[in-house]
Amino acid sequence: MFKKNDLKDPDNSDLFKDLLSYYSQTSTLGKYIRNFKSICLGSINDVPTLDNFIVNKYTPKKQNIKKFIIYEDEFGTMKSID
Repeated sequence: MFKKNDLKDPDNSDLFKDLLSYYSQTSTLGKYIRNFKSICLGSINDVPTLDNFIVNKYTPKKQNIKKFIIYEDEFGTMKSID
């Protein structure tokens, strides 16, 4: 579903825009989508565990948002550099 460019540049992702326009800002899924988008914009060091993300123990940081580089290695595996 998500492509490399969606994760590299979520602010300009048609998929994120479509998902956020379809699911209300107050719905549970809408909250997960917004939080996942903020994770893509933040530092790799701030990525929560899946457990914390699912049970909403993760609060996205609004300050110090920076991009990190996502690339594919020679095997097609997604990697990141902070």
